Amino acid sequence: MGQHTMSRRRFLAASGGVAAVALTRSASSQSYPNRPIRLVVGNSAGGSNDYVARLLSPVLSEQLGQSVVVDNKPGAAGNIGLEHVVKSAPDGYTLYMGGSNMLASAHTRPIGINPVEDLEHISMFNDGWMVYSTNTIVPATNITEFIAYAKKNPGKLNYGTPGAGGNIHVSGELFKLRTGVDITPIHYKAMGNVYADLLSNQIQMSIQTFATLEAQVKAGKQRALFVAAKARSPGHPDVPCSAELGIKDLEYITNWFGVHAPKGTPAPILDRINTIVVAAARDPAIREKLVSGGFVPAGTTREEFKARIAQDYKVIGETVKAANVKVE
Repeated sequence: MGQHTMSRRRFLAASGGVAAVALTRSASSQSYPNRPIRLVVGNSAGGSNDYVARLLSPVLSEQLGQSVVVDNKPGAAGNIGLEHVVKSAPDGYTLYMGGSNMLASAHTRPIGINPVEDLEHISMFNDGWMVYSTNTIVPATNITEFIAYAKKNPGKLNYGTPGAGGNIHVSGELFKLRTGVDITPIHYKAMGNVYADLLSNQIQMSIQTFATLEAQVKAGKQRALFVAAKARSPGHPDVPCSAELGIKDLEYITNWFGVHAPKGTPAPILDRINTIVVAAARDPAIREKLVSGGFVPAGTTREEFKARIAQDYKVIGETVKAANVKVE
């Protein structure tokens, strides 16, 4: 009897503790936010994720009634910023503008973080077409001719990336696996160097956005071969997509960005931020800025975002293993 009473007391004590934590979190959620919020970006100012973060932060600030400061934490291919967020308090005051590159980096530069499970995924703000292109020196006017040309010249063609182990590198390796071509990746510190070497035919293929490619195509310096997507781009209906070409799974390695939070951040806070991000992605003025930056407005539910991240992470991991992608 005494033992039974002791168990009951322990149960009540434990229940009281759980209830206290729940009440504390509930009160915290109701008063949120009462101080400035940091939106961490894992790269220097001026990059793609910094661009979308600075597009979204004023909207978050206005809707939440607190300053939302973009906090750049570059280094280790974005892993410094990611690790900082994962270790931050799950209280809604540290958010992360993370993209598909963090999934690639997690496989090629492992730091003991699983971005699928170690973050709360709030909403994908934008997706981003990846367009495969070549220069006009290469004797190929479409992707079928390019693949045939590459197969006639195994090991002699190159493609450029803005860094080893990133999503563009992994996309290029998946393209090789799916098409059977032998093309060598050349890694640069910036995309500007990739474009310069593409035009001089030091490399024969690049993977970029429509925003950076369009002017080159109009000037007759580059050709768009295809877009890595399930469907053709509405703004570029003449460019075929990887799905229709039968190049499987490339649509899962794109240039998306979205908002995340430390694991354990209360659901009411996550839901509130999700509502703001979704509304922002549907705002005509913001959509125009995203499209002009080479992106596709998104605005997903939390569940949709988590499912997409899990699928992308799986495809990227399989590609890294099959292609033996390594970062020296």
